Formats: sequence, structure tokens, C-alpha cells
Amino acid sequence: MNDSKEEESSPKILVGQKIWAEVVIVPGDVRSSTSRSKRSTASKLILDGKEPVKKQLIVLAITDTHFVCAYTSTFGGSSSKLDPERVVNAHNWYPIAPAEGEHTPLAQPTGGDGVAGWVCLSQLISVPLEDKTAVPLPVFYPEASVDNIKEKFGM
Repeated sequence: MNDSKEEESSPKILVGQKIWAEVVIVPGDVRSSTSRSKRSTASKLILDGKEPVKKQLIVLAITDTHFVCAYTSTFGGSSSKLDPERVVNAHNWYPIAPAEGEHTPLAQPTGGDGVAGWVCLSQLISVPLEDKTAVPLPVFYPEASVDNIKEKFGM
């Protein structure tokens, strides 16, 4: 008898795949809204930088102990243009088509929802391989897109 239960309970996560995970985001990439009531729960946690927030991440590399990831945001999915009022430095955000920005947009991932999004280029996030909050999504970025992101990080 094989261990198919273990395989089912811990699906393999691949480089280029999008995952959900609860991570602490270092503050400094997004601006504080003038109105606290207009901030999402995730935004409040990111601005605080002390509590984990559930974010979608792109796996850029896998080590013996961690997934090395970049976090993504749609900023509410309301526009294909990055609102300068919402970010500290637009250069730190890599657009995902149909988004527009200071970099050539990355292709929409296979399985993506078609919503404009951005990859944060100012911080890499390490997620332990055994982290139970890391949940794979059926969304995969092309190798060229992953390579472009990694290049921006100097990987």
C-alpha cells in the first residue's frame, strides 16, 4: 500500500506557482489611507507589520527548508493603473497584465483570473516548507515571468 493519503494532504508546490500563506509583510511599500475605515483588514495588518496577514505569493525558488516568494496585490482590483496614492514607490511594483506600471507587464498566469495585479519587488518572503498556512493555488506563472521577477531581486 502506498502513502497516497500523505500526498493528498500535502500537494507539491512548484516554482512559479501561486500560494496562499499567512506572512508578516514589512511595512513601507503601501501608503496609509487618511481614513482608517477605508483600509482593508489586510492593509491594516501590512501597515502594522507585526501580525501575519493572508497573502497570495509567487514561489520563486524552493530551498531545503523554505519557499522563497514575492507577494502580490490587486489593490482591490479596481484599476489597471497603480494609484500613486496607495504605494510609496511605484518602481517597487511589477505589473501583471492587464496592469500597467514602470515595468513591462508580466503575462497573466495560467489559471489566473485576468485581474490586474502587481508583484512587490522590495522584499522576498521565506515561507517554511512545513508551514500549514501555505496552500497551493492552481495558478502558474510562465518561466519567463518568474525569471523576470527573480532578475529584479538579483536572484
